[in-house]
Amino acid sequence: MDSLSAVKDILGDVESWPTCIILDIFVFKCNTPNVQNVAAFMYGNGVPVENAVDCFVVCIGKDYYVSCAMKNWYAVWDKHLYADHFEKELFREFQTLDVVNGKTLSQHEGVWPKVDFTRIGTEDTGYPLIITTTIAHVRSSISVV
Repeated sequence: MDSLSAVKDILGDVESWPTCIILDIFVFKCNTPNVQNVAAFMYGNGVPVENAVDCFVVCIGKDYYVSCAMKNWYAVWDKHLYADHFEKELFREFQTLDVVNGKTLSQHEGVWPKVDFTRIGTEDTGYPLIITTTIAHVRSSISVV
């Protein structure tokens, strides 16, 4: 199974993801805020770090930087079990923007001011062809063992 499919098994189809996350993963130039957004989205929605890293690397193509940065964010959030208000994260299930709390703090605290989380899927990205081509490439580049 390719890494994108492994993440989709946890998060659902890409069309159910927030448009801003889809842009960060498939379109925008890889930078620190994008990696942090994707890490927070995947962490907050229960994607294991290795799956998150593998998926992002194969979609964006920045191997070393993405791997180090995402693992670093996951480690920070995992290490501080009781800390709150680490980072904004998009909860796909609740369609809300909340804050990442420590691992043992499971409450969902909304970010103020309220963020409009109505844009989901690839249609409003302005780049549907790039995204569908990348997804097709990821799916077709699986090596058969």
